[in-house]
Amino acid sequence: MTEQTKLSEEMDFQKIVENMMEPFVIYEPQWSASGSLVNLKWIYLNRAAKKSLASFGITAPLNAKLYDAFPELIDKPMHFACTKALEQGDNQKTKLPFSFQGKDYFFEILIQPLAGNLLVSYRDISDSENQLLLAEFQNKKYERLFQQSLEPTFIIDKEGHFTACNPQFEKLFGDLYQCSLNSLFTESEDYQWVGQQLKKKKNIIETEFSFRGRRRKTHICLLSISPLFDEGNQSYEFMGTIRDITKRKIAENEMVLAEKLSMTGKIARTIAHEVRNPLTNLSLALEQMKADIGEEHEDFSMYYQIINRNSIRIESLITELLNSSKPKSLQLAPTPLNLLLQETLTLTEDRLQLKEIKLITKFSELLPDILADGQQLKIAFLNLIVNALEATAEKKGRIFIKTRKTKKAVMVIIEDNGCGISKEDQAHLFEPYFTKKREGTGLGLTTVQNILNSHHARLTLDSQLGVGTKFTITFPV
Repeated sequence: MTEQTKLSEEMDFQKIVENMMEPFVIYEPQWSASGSLVNLKWIYLNRAAKKSLASFGITAPLNAKLYDAFPELIDKPMHFACTKALEQGDNQKTKLPFSFQGKDYFFEILIQPLAGNLLVSYRDISDSENQLLLAEFQNKKYERLFQQSLEPTFIIDKEGHFTACNPQFEKLFGDLYQCSLNSLFTESEDYQWVGQQLKKKKNIIETEFSFRGRRRKTHICLLSISPLFDEGNQSYEFMGTIRDITKRKIAENEMVLAEKLSMTGKIARTIAHEVRNPLTNLSLALEQMKADIGEEHEDFSMYYQIINRNSIRIESLITELLNSSKPKSLQLAPTPLNLLLQETLTLTEDRLQLKEIKLITKFSELLPDILADGQQLKIAFLNLIVNALEATAEKKGRIFIKTRKTKKAVMVIIEDNGCGISKEDQAHLFEPYFTKKREGTGLGLTTVQNILNSHHARLTLDSQLGVGTKFTITFPV
């Protein structure tokens, strides 16, 4: 190759570089006495580089120094990349964030060693980087909204597995990451219906379900789920929120039950008045007939005993109905619950031994006394314990009685491993005369509820067929 040809090729290359759209710069490194890179001197700029620098107020920069013009670039990624390129002799690529007159710029920098100098090309990527930063900011904002939501919120994939849960969700249900939505439902039929709605990409809006929370505690909740769509309008995940309405439902049920008890009381008093008057006349007439005819008459004696026995039975039923429905007149006094329960349990010792049922007690030692009518509470506790005894099987039965204290309440828990109560029966359990026992009157639990209402105590029920039943009585402190 002749010198003329070589010179022509170099001129052609310079012409190409000079007219390229991307800025190209050649820097001469400036070294300190100790051999550290301290500055970069411009020794060549193509047309695009000159135009770019002019936009930042830098004109005729040849032989000027980069860090003199832009001191903020010292000890930044570009400086380190230049040092590395010179030391290792290979190409380096980096990003350079740069602020000028209140505006943020981003440049993609390519650095190539060139005979002791550095050939640097750079590309303005401010628009794409700002979009990425904006998207990242939006994602962080939505992430904060998700995490800080006051309601339990979750995201599930198409298979129904949790992919994200916020702290409120974990507080209520525990960490269910990668578990299935199915694990929340107490009734499998409910999840099947939800699964069908999700397959159809339909919204579920505040639909009531029973969920299983931490420590297997049951919660009544309103569930809302909506599909998340990508840019192609394809569903890829589902987002849901849960509103726990357990306390509200308990309050509503207590109000309904109180209204039922109040109505039962009114009906009972009306019946008692309407029945007792003719019953009294009947009894008086019967006694008069006995005096006139005498007990010696065989037929009269038989009919007299039948009428008298049933009159007494009717009177007893009316009295029992009145006692179960009217508010109790309480003799309040400081009452130690643990001692009261122990006294109640002595009344059931014979039945426990007869059926060979194991009794397990766990009483809190730091339980404060409550203001209560001990005799009335003993009746309520005895009813619940006897019900537990009757629900458990001989030799296999277990009854657990516990007491514990929280910040605002004292609790008594009576639990068995008996036959359990169906959901349908639970809805009517405290209604007067509702019973599944052959010889039961259906007034036992009504009496229990009435006594506890008089003490401003709350009675809650948790039962499952074939597993057992748990009554929790909460006394406000």
